[in-house]
Amino acid sequence: MSPVIQIIFALSALSRQEALLGVIPLGAAITVVVLLGRDAADAWFSRPRSR
Repeated sequence: MSPVIQIIFALSALSRQEALLGVIPLGAAITVVVLLGRDAADAWFSRPRSR
């Protein structure tokens, strides 16, 4: 949920024409969303856990 909120704030900053405050967080949030959507992330979070 956090990257989605970050994307919203970054788009808000871009709409106010604060380019540096919007582009960098937007790129970081999109990167997180893309990486967490990969099959490798699914395999990592659904792996069996040992105690």
